[in-house]
Amino acid sequence: MLEETFANTDTPLSTSNTRDGILIRSACHDGNARLVFTGEFKAVSAAQERTYRQFKLSFSGIASYICTELDLCPLDAKMSANFNIIENSAFVRAHRLDGFTHYILSSYDYTYQIVAQNMAFDLLPEQA
Repeated sequence: MLEETFANTDTPLSTSNTRDGILIRSACHDGNARLVFTGEFKAVSAAQERTYRQFKLSFSGIASYICTELDLCPLDAKMSANFNIIENSAFVRAHRLDGFTHYILSSYDYTYQIVAQNMAFDLLPEQA
């Protein structure tokens, strides 16, 4: 049996692994197999200054979406960053979801597991 592994995504959300690394401001599931998160993530500038940057994280083709209070999620300890892909996902294999990816997102309060066909990350403009 294949063991699940946790891999970083190619987004800035995978650059840290701290409880306050991601703050989710809103999560909206529109009923059309689309889920959108907006929030802020802790970014480190070239001068090593820590700032929060706003983002939008969108998923489409949702097969599963689970939200768990952070302290109750056993997977949180296995994560290498605040936003990972669960490779060799037991859920994806058990449900024969070819073409789907199992994501896990850890925020200050919650851990979100999303099994989806597509994911898009957008860095939002800084506000003055």
